[in-house]
Amino acid sequence: TEIYTLSLHDALPISSDQYQTVSYGPDSAVLLEVTPFYPLTQNLEIGVDFTYWAFTPMVFDASDIHPDYFHDWQRNFSSLELNAASRVYFYKSHNGTQFFLEGKVGIQPMTAQLVQTYQDTGNTPSTDQTGEIANSMGFDAAIKIGAEMDLGNGFSLGFNGGYQYSYATGFNGTFTDAADASRNGVPGSLLVFKDPSSGLNTVTFVPNNSADYSNFGVTSAEVAASRKLVMDLSGLRLAVDLSYKF
Repeated sequence: TEIYTLSLHDALPISSDQYQTVSYGPDSAVLLEVTPFYPLTQNLEIGVDFTYWAFTPMVFDASDIHPDYFHDWQRNFSSLELNAASRVYFYKSHNGTQFFLEGKVGIQPMTAQLVQTYQDTGNTPSTDQTGEIANSMGFDAAIKIGAEMDLGNGFSLGFNGGYQYSYATGFNGTFTDAADASRNGVPGSLLVFKDPSSGLNTVTFVPNNSADYSNFGVTSAEVAASRKLVMDLSGLRLAVDLSYKF
């Protein structure tokens, strides 16, 4: 059995400003990955991959100072990858270094969270904290190639890299508003609206009940012209693995 206790990943996002394919993702992240493997033959292993993305700043992490108030806007992202994995060793060098090809496929639950904090020093806006938390289930698949060096006493050090496809859409959740009970706990989804005049894309929380639209500053026309938020984390993955065999 091999247990990969720590992997350092550099994830390169794919994004687009095209109306139909708006996507957002963190620029980079450090991921904790644990992958128990079981050998079927001398050169073939199967296992289960667990990878955790800690909360990662995404899209906005900015503070703006205005004459009358302070506004902090931060969006965070977290995720857990659950994959079936297989590894095939295809070459072993004279110094014991083994080269392998690894593939995995599975699911990736994702969570997007927005928190806005207002600190009033004037009349508008009032002091408040609002935001939303929404979840989606993504599809995950990867192919990578790497090498593993024996360190002795059951330990080995590995290096690998490859491409990982990771995609989710349809983020649904609830809105929170500390100062307005009529908006607090309202269910809805995250949609992307493209302003026809400016051409800018905006991620907007839209209530499930159209009767709540006016309370959230959205119109039926804007909702009809919106698209579901896409979270695309596909890109290159580079990793350093420490493993132990027992």
